[in-house]
Amino acid sequence: MAIAMFACCNGATEARRPDAEEIPATEAALRETILRNMPTNSGQRCVGISVVTEALLDGDRADSNSRDAVDDVARRIYRSLVTGDRLHYHPKLLIDSEATSSESRAAIDKLSALVTDYYKQDFLRLSKTEQGRNRLLAAEDSFVATDKELDRILEAEPDKIDAFLGSGTRAFPDDTLEETHHVFLVGKLANGHTYVYDSNAPGTAIACKLTNRHDGVEVEWTCQYRDTEKETRQRYLVVHKDRFFQLILGE
Repeated sequence: MAIAMFACCNGATEARRPDAEEIPATEAALRETILRNMPTNSGQRCVGISVVTEALLDGDRADSNSRDAVDDVARRIYRSLVTGDRLHYHPKLLIDSEATSSESRAAIDKLSALVTDYYKQDFLRLSKTEQGRNRLLAAEDSFVATDKELDRILEAEPDKIDAFLGSGTRAFPDDTLEETHHVFLVGKLANGHTYVYDSNAPGTAIACKLTNRHDGVEVEWTCQYRDTEKETRQRYLVVHKDRFFQLILGE
């Protein structure tokens, strides 16, 4: 299997919002703001966009007027991929000495760019040695075994949503089939249905299909490819981000 960087692109079409039952109004509003302000994927930033969005969704937002430096928050988010630490952050983020809402599109966009850069640097570092390449290959093959295992992962999340990596294909309207990697959010509704948040359709919950294969669980959905208005079918074997980053970033 060739080593490929998880930093590709997808889009989205029809969607359903996750159920907001039993979620406090302020928490539900904050969640909607974060998802609505997901940046559109560009420059192979799907890793950063998905990881940052999940960190903010799961994060502990302080009730104060303090401000965080954007570089510090980005580093803590990236490090949490190994430590599992919950993100503690303040309502305002300093970007180029200017304060902006931590859940704004500008803030999430900047955080995503920084986290993606950290990941690319580590990926390139590992790809230069045989030992590093072996770790990357092992990480890429860390598939979630079944839909039941995927359910257990989502059930353990307070908001029933988590970021995952995917290895698979993208099919275009002209029957072109492209082998690719991608990073996206998967969530579970109160009725048990699963959905996907793709960084090429910010804020849109996309219905998806799960299939158990001999090598892992596959997730499939149809959506628009970025801003090209081309409908594409995405099919990915699901890789849990925790296993992936523990293998490539763990000491």
